[in-house]
Amino acid sequence: MDFGGEYETIFIPVLSGTSIAIDNDELFPEEPQLTEVTFLRYPEVSSLDERVNRLVQGIQSDIPPEYDHYGYEIRRYMSSVGNVKVYSDEDFLKEQIRNVRKAGVIAKYWIAHLQQEIKDIEQIMESDEDVGFAERTAFRQNKAIIQKFTLILQTWISGNEDLLMLVAGNYGIFFVEYPDVIVYSAKQRREFFNLYITKQTKLKELVAYPAFAFMVY
Repeated sequence: MDFGGEYETIFIPVLSGTSIAIDNDELFPEEPQLTEVTFLRYPEVSSLDERVNRLVQGIQSDIPPEYDHYGYEIRRYMSSVGNVKVYSDEDFLKEQIRNVRKAGVIAKYWIAHLQQEIKDIEQIMESDEDVGFAERTAFRQNKAIIQKFTLILQTWISGNEDLLMLVAGNYGIFFVEYPDVIVYSAKQRREFFNLYITKQTKLKELVAYPAFAFMVY
């Protein structure tokens, strides 16, 4: 497991006056502590059934970090992207922009890998009439899970990047009195609110997947 303990309920921001509430209490989110790991080669699969089940490992089920080449690294890079230090520490903000972009690149590689796996499995099933109904059903279900998950993942990552870029482009106008972010400019306040809602909405969808359940931003 990457992280233990109770998972926070995802808070949808509230706009009021000159501020946006980004949490429902004064306690900062507990960020997952994810260290770098040395990745190992995937164990060989012994059957088509196992290959089909592997499609959703790291999505629907947790796997050891050293075998979770894509998901673990995405979670590691995204673990602090919403820390309120982004509003007061420009170097930290720049680091988080780099991190979210790295996560985006990894997500593209993961999606390409999954799409290739799906294509390869489809070719096997088309050419082998002995593949059973249960395996075909499991494959269709896992394919649907992946299609939905990858869309959520991409939108979540890009939503965080869009928010960080708004902060970077308007640095110094955001003031934090946690859980409120004060923005005196009506235009930037509305833009910030809309972007925050977008990324929180996708985060709420993302944490429904067990391997991402502990993400807080």
